[in-house]
Amino acid sequence: MTVRVIAGSLIMLIGGLIAAAACVIVLLLLGVYVEWANAADALTTVAMLAAPPVAAGGVIALAGRLVYGAWSSRAPLRKGVAIAVQIGGALIATAFAILLASIIVFGAPVEFRTLAAQSALMVLFGAGCVLAGRWLRRLPDPAGKSDVKA
Repeated sequence: MTVRVIAGSLIMLIGGLIAAAACVIVLLLLGVYVEWANAADALTTVAMLAAPPVAAGGVIALAGRLVYGAWSSRAPLRKGVAIAVQIGGALIATAFAILLASIIVFGAPVEFRTLAAQSALMVLFGAGCVLAGRWLRRLPDPAGKSDVKA
């Protein structure tokens, strides 16, 4: 392996870890500090605070991919990324579906309409991530060594 391949892989890993750490911090903040009285405002605030680190992690991972090189002949970690996208999407969809169901079942006040709409959109986003992960796994391998059955 060349230094370029190792450096690119490490940079991609660091970018992914930054994005994952931001998601974990957001989940901890939502679980510990958010109360029903201010849930709509808190959800928007936490999402705005989490977006820059997640975007930065994505940019760093893309820079690592640029360093790695060989776009058409190699796809490092594609299967792992596809699985991670599917799992992340499933977790997002499940968490926000539970939140949406609790808003519907317990009859939240009118102020929670925004939160319910945001939750419904996040459920759709999570389902989209699951579908995107499945699509990534089914892409043909440029080298012709695919072990995924269509």
